[in-house]
Amino acid sequence: MASDSTYASTATIHHFNVYFTDAAENLYVAASNLPVTTNSLDLSTLVPSGTWSVYVEMLGQPLIINGMSNGMTYIH
Repeated sequence: MASDSTYASTATIHHFNVYFTDAAENLYVAASNLPVTTNSLDLSTLVPSGTWSVYVEMLGQPLIINGMSNGMTYIH
């Protein structure tokens, strides 16, 4: 269960990747291999002006399933 602290903790995450997509759903990398301790990221320096969908990918420790967030609209 996602709310179970045994499974939903930073101990099960290896690193984060952040992506953004345009209206044509082309995927671009904003940042990769971010440490688990990362809790914010200034997208204004990484994503061009415009309207984008932003996704965060959580890469799990070995034997842990990777996960991807739902897209969030970002207007810059």
